[in-house]
Parts: sequence; structure tokens; C-alpha cells
Amino acid sequence: MSENTAMTSIRAYIENAHNESIGGFTIPLPVTKEALQPWLDAIEADSFEEGDIAIREVRSSVPGLEGALRGLLADGIAFDELNYLAAKVSGLNNWQVDLFAAALEIERYNGNVQELINLTENINLFDLQPAFSEEQYGEFQIQMEKDNSAEIFERLEKSDDREERDFAQYILRLEAHVDVAAYGRGAVREEDGVFTDHGYLALRGDYMEKYRGREDIPPDQRIFSAPPPPMMVTDVEVPAFLAQLHAVAGNFSRDAEHNIGLLAGLRSADYLLLMGQDGAYLTEAAHAYRRGATAFDLWMNAVEKPETQAFSIHLMNVHGQIAGTIVQADVAARQQDILENSIKPIKVEATMQNGETLAYTPAAWDALDLIEKDRVQDYHRVFEDDGYRQVNHHVDTRFEDEAAACRTVPAQEFLTAVNAVYMDHARCPQPDMLRISQTAAQEMLARGDGDVYRLLPEGPEKLLPTDAVKSGLWFSEHREFAIRRENAAGLEKWAERSASAAMNRPQERGEQKKSHEPEV
Repeated sequence: MSENTAMTSIRAYIENAHNESIGGFTIPLPVTKEALQPWLDAIEADSFEEGDIAIREVRSSVPGLEGALRGLLADGIAFDELNYLAAKVSGLNNWQVDLFAAALEIERYNGNVQELINLTENINLFDLQPAFSEEQYGEFQIQMEKDNSAEIFERLEKSDDREERDFAQYILRLEAHVDVAAYGRGAVREEDGVFTDHGYLALRGDYMEKYRGREDIPPDQRIFSAPPPPMMVTDVEVPAFLAQLHAVAGNFSRDAEHNIGLLAGLRSADYLLLMGQDGAYLTEAAHAYRRGATAFDLWMNAVEKPETQAFSIHLMNVHGQIAGTIVQADVAARQQDILENSIKPIKVEATMQNGETLAYTPAAWDALDLIEKDRVQDYHRVFEDDGYRQVNHHVDTRFEDEAAACRTVPAQEFLTAVNAVYMDHARCPQPDMLRISQTAAQEMLARGDGDVYRLLPEGPEKLLPTDAVKSGLWFSEHREFAIRRENAAGLEKWAERSASAAMNRPQERGEQKKSHEPEV
């Protein structure tokens, strides 16, 4: 395939989505917004909205790509994503196109356009060899090993030492009895490789999901309007705002006390909050970049689902209150950033129950069994000083980059948008209301902070103040609660009271949750 062929490797037949009688045109991709305009005029798509275009057919000169895209047309293909895929394919050179075609053939990476784009992003991780059977690949592997050791073998053959010459002859006799197919079969199994019409294909590195959605398309390559940027609130009283966030993002009130109390220590200016199916976890941002730390493991294992939400928190000034900025964080992007910029410990220092201090290598620490770790009273991981500085500097820069990509909104708009995900997952959703956690509902009702409703199949049911102490209500089948949006001030009042109690309680009790491991 020539370079010019790759440049025009995708063509799309488009029509007016609202009027097929106008007819359509086959246009080459990628295309710019300016170049697309005449085609849109011709099919009378005047509003320049993506919904006005219907992609009826896709053709491609790249082997396998046309078939992969044809299978996706029934569910619809976004024009911007198809155009971006065309741009990525046009950037492949000849050998990368061969790899791309081979990977398409095995049908692991063509479930949607997003997967196809990610395939182009990871194409250099693949290896394609001219072998079409286990026997051929076994021969290739053996020949490669022989080439790598040719110099050593020649030295053995010409050695003045008779035993070394005999050893070389012994190797030659063994080679004649090697089951080449079995050797190749073992290599294929170990590498998880696949034989394709283009040869033997194997992945030689960690496949990364670099493209997650249309928000990752560079602005200068977007044709239609991009999704709105993430949100940010500034100059908020962080503890009270966090209490509200815990109440409207999920059933996280059980974690709010610890997370808000953690802020009271003011150990850092930057924090990360991860809210998912396992709870709400707040940590100093730098901890997440230290391999082996609980925060690092939690972020690496976070599952990117609609209900999983993450936030970056930056404390800017403290004048009798903890104020700061909170921005929405992309879970997958932050995972990738942590993975690429994390540091490894050089040792683990442990204080035993008998007062003895011991130092372990990271490997030795991981190898300790539960009985040995029960003898440990306290421990912390030690990193290179330069590593600490590197991570702290990166955390600052990362927050600045995230904030620069956000739009500033009022606090209530931020909470309402976050709450939409929580409400969507209700059994009896009411989109015009704010769903709140059970704890918040019960305490608001008991303190008279405002009207609280239970979400039922037949509609929201307003609760009476006496319902706050009726245990049956809180253990019934329908335990989803909400307030009207105009009563957000009542939720804020509850949050201020809850945050104040959480800020003071840790100092009074001197407690700290062990599940949230400290790292110093």
C-alpha cells in the first residue's frame, strides 16, 4: 500500500438524515470543517449539526477496515469519530497499515470506532512475522536463537578444547530432533499470538486505552460541537461542600466524616477524591503517585463506570475556614497520569510492637506473611528525596492543567450535574429533584432542614418530621430519598452542621481509619 493510498483510505457516503430524497455524496476522509461545508450545502444540511448527517456507507482500501465499519453502521457512527479515525489511519506508514490490517482480522479491537482509534494509538506495540503456522513460527524462533548465538557457537566449533568442540556437535545432533511445531506452539501460547492472513501477530507491550471518547479529539480536528468541558467551583468552603458532594453523588455519607476530618490536618494543598462502588476515598494527591500506597492501588483498580466520579481539590487559602477549588477529574486520564508519573519506594521502615525498628526492601516487605505483619505496629515507605519533589511538582502542574480545561460554574450547578448520575441509577428516578443519601435524608428530616421525599414508583412521597424516628421507613424496600432543587439551602445547612462535627471529632477522639493508610 502506498502512502497516497493511506491518505485516502476511508470514504463515507452521507445523506441528509431528515430527507433521504435529496440524495447524498461519497466524500473522502479526513475532511476539515471548511471542506465539508459545500457537501452539507448540497444535501441541504444547513444547521451544521451532526444530527443532520446520516452515514449510509463506509468504504476503505485498508484490508478489513471496510468490513469492520460496515458492522458498526447499524448502531450509528458519529461523524467526528469516523473523521478522527480517518486522520489516524492516514498517519500510518506502510508497515503500520499491515499491522493494523492483521489486528483487524482477529476481531479483538473493532467493537466500535473508539476501539479502532485506540488500535491506531497502540499499533507500534504489535509485531508481525512472516509465519503462517506453528511449524513456521517454530522455525523462525529457532533460527532467531541461532542467529543470536552464532558467534558463541562458532567459537565452540573452532575451540582448541576438545570438550567444547564435542559440545557443539552435541547441540547440532539435538537440533535435528527438535519438534519444530511443538516449539512454535509453545511460543504462541506464551505470547498469546495469532496467525492471520498477514502472518503471525503478537502484542509486545501494555495496550493502553488512550482514546476514551469524543472529548479526546483535538479541538482543531473536531467538525461539530464538542461536549461541554468539565466543571469547576472556586472559593468554596471545602468541608461543607464535600459534605454535600458525599450526599448527592452516592450513598457516601458513611465516608464523609473521615474524609472531611482528613482535611482538618491540612497536611497538603492538593487532594484527590475518588467515588465509586467501594465508597468515597479522599487522599493527599501525592500519595496516589507512590507505588505500594493504598491510594495508588485504589486508583489503579478504579473501574471507569458512569457512577464512578473523581475530583481534584486544591486548598488555596485558610482564614478561619478551609477554602479552595474543586474540579471534575477524568478517572481514566488520572489513572494514566498516575501510572506514568508514579515513583517506587526504595525501602519500607517498620516499627515493631516491641519497639524495634526494621528496614525492608520493597520485595521483602511484600513477601511478609500475615503473622509477620501482625508484629508491625507502624510502617511507612521511603522514597528518594528527588522523587518526592518530582511528584509534588507534578501534582501542582496537573491540577493547573485540569483547572485550565474546566468551566467555572456556581456551586449548586456543579452539585446538580454530579447528582444527575446518582439520580439516573435510582429505581424510581425524579430528574427534576436532587437525590440524597439516606443519612442526609434522615438527619435533615430530624433537624427540620427542609422537606424530604421518598422516591416511590407512583411518585415522590413527602415525609413527616416524625418519620425521622420510624425505623421501618429506613429499612423498607424503597429507601431512596430526594429533596426539591429549590430546597438546596436546606441541604447546605445540613452540610455545614455535618462538616463542623466531622472537623472537630477526629481531634477529640484522636482516631484515624486504618483503611486509609497514612504515607509520610
